[in-house]
This record gives sequence, C-alpha cells and structure tokens, in this order.
Amino acid sequence: MINIEKQVAYWRDGAVEDWEIAQELIERGRTRHGLFFVHLSLEKLLKAHVCRHTQDLAPRLHNLSITWYAWLNWPHFP
Repeated sequence: MINIEKQVAYWRDGAVEDWEIAQELIERGRTRHGLFFVHLSLEKLLKAHVCRHTQDLAPRLHNLSITWYAWLNWPHFP
C-alpha cells in the first residue's frame, strides 16, 4: 500500500528546498542556475499535486507537460 501523504511530503519538501536554493542563487547573481532550481521546484510541486489528486505515485519523468497530461487524464494515463 502506498503512503500518499509520505509521497506528497517528499515532493513538497524537495520543492521548498529547491526554491530556497533558487532564491540564494538569484540573489548572488547566478540567475540562470537559479532558474534551473525554480524549474525543479515547480516540477516537484506538480508531482505532489498529482500524487494527492490521483492517490498514486507521480510519474518519474522530467517532462512537465507529460506530468500535467497524466494528471488531466487520470485514470486514463497509460
């Protein structure tokens, strides 16, 4: 049995950590690198949302549009 709340917390906590790193990098003038961590943070938040909505594991993908597609088409995602 999957512990969905544990999965949601995993993705959410990772998103918060990446967001904090992004802020630090941007403040130090490392904008390009900071934006990469913003992307990671948003990806992890989306995965937390997918987990909570589907009550299943989020797809282990780095493609936000496919992750979003999976959420929109659940439970019909292949």
